[in-house]
Amino acid sequence: MKLPITLACGLYDRTYGLHDGTVPVEGVDLNFLPMMPVETFRRQGRHAEFDASEFSLSTFLVLHARGDRRFVGIPVYPSRRFRHEHVWVNAKAGIRTPADLKGKRVGVQEYVQTAALWIRGFLQQDYGVRTQDIDWHFGGYNEPDPRFKPRIELPIPPEVRTRVIAGDTCIDAMLERGELDAALPALPASFRRGSPNVARLFPDFRAAEADYYTRTRIFPIMHVVVVRREIYEKNRWVAQALQGLREGQGTRDAPAHDLSAAARDAALAHGAHRGDAEGDGQGLLVLRPGGEPARARDRGAPRLGAGPAGKARRQRRRAVRARDARGRAGPPRLSYFGIRSKSRTSARNTSFSPRTCFSNSSAGA
Repeated sequence: MKLPITLACGLYDRTYGLHDGTVPVEGVDLNFLPMMPVETFRRQGRHAEFDASEFSLSTFLVLHARGDRRFVGIPVYPSRRFRHEHVWVNAKAGIRTPADLKGKRVGVQEYVQTAALWIRGFLQQDYGVRTQDIDWHFGGYNEPDPRFKPRIELPIPPEVRTRVIAGDTCIDAMLERGELDAALPALPASFRRGSPNVARLFPDFRAAEADYYTRTRIFPIMHVVVVRREIYEKNRWVAQALQGLREGQGTRDAPAHDLSAAARDAALAHGAHRGDAEGDGQGLLVLRPGGEPARARDRGAPRLGAGPAGKARRQRRRAVRARDARGRAGPPRLSYFGIRSKSRTSARNTSFSPRTCFSNSSAGA
């Protein structure tokens, strides 16, 4: 008899197979609930509503460090993303390099955001900008939030200067007006509108991210999958069964970065859209703006990864694995929930270290 498990997770291109049942999880009767990540994090973190779920990495680490052991994290990563792309500055604030952020006013939705945590990390490690060198402003990001409240209460070190912005304004508006000097990590609405007052700190962010990976061999983890501890303690094999997802079982044979143009166009035509808030992953988040799942397969979208293009991609991935097996380092090899790593060197370099993640803020956990 299979164990019934409810999994709350974003409905991404790489989780279609779990959602429609074409990809089974061994020994599990899976009830896949497609949900927006922010809602999933809030409901799971506060009430532990789901047997398993996608979950914010930084929130998981904070809860665990506090002794809150309701969840067991497993190395399955629905979202991994480099974040140099998501540091925004006011074009008139005189910020030309990351070092110029010292003493500046920076807006972020909340301190505990995983993306913001990784950004604080590389600002300190690569550019010498410590968390306490910046004045942090929390609140609504692209629209006012008069009832703003952090996802979880987090004691911030006394040397870190923070304040909550007024409920009748938002970080984006303050950035555009020059009342904030920078913001992170979500895409500001003013930048999307083409405002000349908002720009990226790293104009060539892809080069910066490639350099970051070349030096560190780190592909930042945004989200993990967690299982409620009482379920894990009674059925420890569940963690192993769900870990199979990272090897590409929860997909239609196409990683998020490697979809054919035709498949992307079809998915977009059937309601998929690119998110830009925390939790968007790096692929297509297949939810309509109203939150209703866009079942691209039911609407005639092509099976992702099928045909000659899919075969060619699989051949390229096999070539990369063979190259790494010979000991030559290469770029991260994307599986559908993270990096598939066989070689000893690559496995060591791409593993996650809480010390690395929180190195810029001892009280971040």
